[in-house]
Amino acid sequence: MSSEQPIEMILDLLRAMVSRKASDLFISVGFPPALKIDGKVTPISDKVFNVVQTRSFARALIALAIMSPVPLAHADGKFYSDRIPPELPYQRAIVTFDGARETLLVESKLEAKEGERFGWVVPVPSVPDLASPDPRTVDRRYSWLEENTQPRVINLKLVAVLAPYACWILYRLVLRVRRGKRMLVAVFIGTLAYLALLWLVLPKNEVSARKSSAVLIVKEERVGPYEAKVLRGDSASDLFAWFKENGFAFDDRDRAAIDSYVARRWVFVAAKLDRDAKGAQGKMVPPLQLTFPAREAVYPLVLTGTGGSTTEILLYVFASGRMDDGGRLPLHFSAELRGAYLEQAYVTKFRGQLAPEQMRTDLVLKPAAFNASYRPVEFTW
Repeated sequence: MSSEQPIEMILDLLRAMVSRKASDLFISVGFPPALKIDGKVTPISDKVFNVVQTRSFARALIALAIMSPVPLAHADGKFYSDRIPPELPYQRAIVTFDGARETLLVESKLEAKEGERFGWVVPVPSVPDLASPDPRTVDRRYSWLEENTQPRVINLKLVAVLAPYACWILYRLVLRVRRGKRMLVAVFIGTLAYLALLWLVLPKNEVSARKSSAVLIVKEERVGPYEAKVLRGDSASDLFAWFKENGFAFDDRDRAAIDSYVARRWVFVAAKLDRDAKGAQGKMVPPLQLTFPAREAVYPLVLTGTGGSTTEILLYVFASGRMDDGGRLPLHFSAELRGAYLEQAYVTKFRGQLAPEQMRTDLVLKPAAFNASYRPVEFTW
C-alpha cells in the first residue's frame, strides 16, 4: 500500500460520511469500515483491514488533520454565524400539540468552522417558555422512537417454504370431496387460503397514505448552554439592526422571511450558544425546547430555507390523533404508542429532504382526514 493510498481511501470514507449524513466513522482491526447513521452502526464495505492497514489509516487521518482544517458539523428557525450562509444538513424535532398549546423540541447540525459562535433564531406565534433538556435524555428518546416506528419486515422465504405445503393440503382436501362438489369447494378453500395469506403478510388495520428602540425584549434568561432573548419587532429592519448590534450575522435573503413573521405578530427567540458548550463542536447542537399557546401545530421552516441548502428533516408529532403535513414530507409511521419515554399518545412520523424552494412557508400540521394507523412494510429474502 503506497503512502497516497491510505489518504485516498480515508477521503473516500469521509465523503461517504458526508453523503450519508453519518455522525461517526469506525476503523478497527479485523472489521470492515462502518458509519454511525442515526444511532446505528452500518458497515459500508466487505473489506476487513489488518493491523498494518489500520495503522496506515490512523497516520493518514493525522496527516489530513495537519494539512487541512476540516469544517465541523454544528447546528432551525435559522442559525446565524460569522459566515453566510451556514449549511443545515439535518434537523430533527418533536412537536407535541394538545389543541391549544404546542411544545417544539428542536435540534440541528450546522456545517461550520471551528471556533465560530452561533445564534439560533426561531420564530414562534406567541411568547414561549424556554428550556434546554439534557442531550443524552433527548438522544435516548429519539432512539426509543426510532426503534418503535421501524417498518414491518416480512421474510418472503417463509412464505415460499409454506406455499408448497399449503397447496398440497388444499389438493388432498379437494380429493376427499365428492366429484360434483370439487370445483365449488376448491374455489371456496382457495379463497380462504388467499385471504389467510393476505392476513399474514399485510399490516393489520393500516392504510397507506400519503431594545433597540423599535425592538422589545419580552424576556431574557439563561437556558442551559444558551443566552436566550425573546424579541418582538415592528419591522425586519428594526430586527436586523438589533441582530447586528448583538453580534448576529444576516443577509438580505432573510428580510422577506422576517417581514412575513412580523406582519403576523410572531415573536423571535434569539439564543446564543456558548462557544465551549458540550456539543457545540462536531455533533448535534444542544436541544432547544419552546412551549407556547397555539391554535394549530406549526414547524417553522421559512428562515431555514433562506440558508440556500437542502435539509433533511426528521419530525415526530405527538397529538390526539394522526396529523397531516400537507404532503411535503413523506409519512413513515402513525399509530398510538406508549413507553418509557412517552405517555400514551398518537405518534405521526415524517422524514424527508426539503430544498430551499420547498421551505418558503412553514410546515402547518393539521388533523388528518382519517385516523388509521400506518406502518410501511419491507420485504426481505
